[in-house]
Amino acid sequence: LNAADPNVDSIATYSMNIASIHERLHQYDEALRHLNKALEVQKGYLGENHPDLSPIYSTIARIHRGKKDNGKAGQSILPEKKLIDYEYL
Repeated sequence: LNAADPNVDSIATYSMNIASIHERLHQYDEALRHLNKALEVQKGYLGENHPDLSPIYSTIARIHRGKKDNGKAGQSILPEKKLIDYEYL
């Protein structure tokens, strides 16, 4: 996929929606797999530091909290915080 591909946003949205279903079923590892796919696709399309990546990082952190893995939850939220800080500078 590349930035000229009109389906990139659809692929990322699809992956996020599938992750949401797995999260509701408490299938956290499967949810994380789909979220990481969405993150990879969006980073390739938007770039590493785009503020639109924030919801994906936030969801990844929420799933780690659901897994009772607060350390990884904290690590997952750090990139989002940097993006938010960058957006409002």
